[in-house]
Amino acid sequence: MNLAYVRVSTREQNESRQMVSLHQFGIEKWFIEKVSASTADRPKLQELLEFARSGDVIYVHDFSRLARNTADLLRIIELLGAKEVTLISATEHFDTSSATGKLMLTMLAAINEFERNILLERQREGIEQAKLRGVYHGRPKIEIPKGFDDLVKQIENKTITKTKAAELLGVSRTTLRNMMAENSKPAYKQYEDFPEGFAAMYSEYLAGNINIPEMVLALRKPRREVELLIRRYTALLKEQGDADTASSVPPEN
Repeated sequence: MNLAYVRVSTREQNESRQMVSLHQFGIEKWFIEKVSASTADRPKLQELLEFARSGDVIYVHDFSRLARNTADLLRIIELLGAKEVTLISATEHFDTSSATGKLMLTMLAAINEFERNILLERQREGIEQAKLRGVYHGRPKIEIPKGFDDLVKQIENKTITKTKAAELLGVSRTTLRNMMAENSKPAYKQYEDFPEGFAAMYSEYLAGNINIPEMVLALRKPRREVELLIRRYTALLKEQGDADTASSVPPEN
């Protein structure tokens, strides 16, 4: 199926130029995004990523309409590749299924890695300069409140839920999980098997604020791996006694 993604800003609000350039490809379904410069939401893109199936072809006028930067573009291409969906840009003459497209993809990945290395190097230089000035002390550790160890024992014995423990400690469930992940005791170390920031992302997923395609983009992992992480994290919560949270996991879609 031939799909098209068109995005216009509030200043433009006219998608006709992009649509004219794509009509030649026999588009069967259009996803038209009209967004404000002040928002990062792209609901139509998420809808497209959910809708696309193996064998589909997605057309865009140019990459600037699809992604914010090189890293964002690579994440989207990786997601589409995992679903066996082809991406074609009319302006750049880029086709992810062609030999030339695959070569361009390799070059994009190299450019992104180069940009990332430059950013990391600048961060390291900034940290070193801050250390020399005596103003850098690293990320502060979460302060463990009184009664934490006793409540964790109750969690392990399944006599209290994490939700109730967090309430008694006066912290959020996400903060409680982070406390347990940072604690050196083996019982809490299982949380370190998950990507950094996954606990907060999982909470947002439960609240319905983000969906699986958005987690795929953020974590830069294939959908199947993200779904596995969700199932593993849910199982861990049940094992640790947070059944009320685990039971609220939405169905995968």
